Amino acid sequence: MAYIQLNNGGTPYSKRERSVFKLLPKDGKRISTKQLAAKFYGHDDLHQNANVVIIGVMRSLIWKMEKNKEPLRIMKSARAGPHPLEFWLEKR
Repeated sequence: MAYIQLNNGGTPYSKRERSVFKLLPKDGKRISTKQLAAKFYGHDDLHQNANVVIIGVMRSLIWKMEKNKEPLRIMKSARAGPHPLEFWLEKR
């Protein structure tokens, strides 16, 4: 999928949303909330709510990307109890 950048028009993206978007694999591979949180915070010793923060950022990022009609969309796996959610990019 080469280099991907969010558009500047429409609903603006926050700095945190842009940072997390840059961490998503651009080749369509899946990444879990645990892996995203570790990359975002820069270490594996995460605070208790790190996954909750990442899920919230991803939820708002997915909503804004749909609203702004970006050429890509973020997909997410179904809830599976104690297992982390997974996210990946797909072409619209």
